Amino acid sequence: MKIEERIGAEAAARQSAAMSETQRSRQASSSEGAEASGGASPDSARISGLAGRIRGRLEAMAGDHAARVERLSAEVQSGRYRVNVEELSRALTTEALGGAEL
Repeated sequence: MKIEERIGAEAAARQSAAMSETQRSRQASSSEGAEASGGASPDSARISGLAGRIRGRLEAMAGDHAARVERLSAEVQSGRYRVNVEELSRALTTEALGGAEL
């Protein structure tokens, strides 16, 4: 049962690291642009409505993922978690075939 906990914790850590890296990248890009133009950048960018909606959905998915990990962790710890072997075997086979659905 500890394997699932470790996997969930590792997934959450990777997701957090990826979000932090994205934020650092944005900060570096904005500061490089300001430095290149002497502090005031004549360039500007606008995030489209679609990009804003995508960003909002990704943030919501991160929250959903964290809630799911917590729920699964509680089920594992209480001994109520049961693996759906049919679903697991289908997912493993699909992954092995490069994502081709059965």
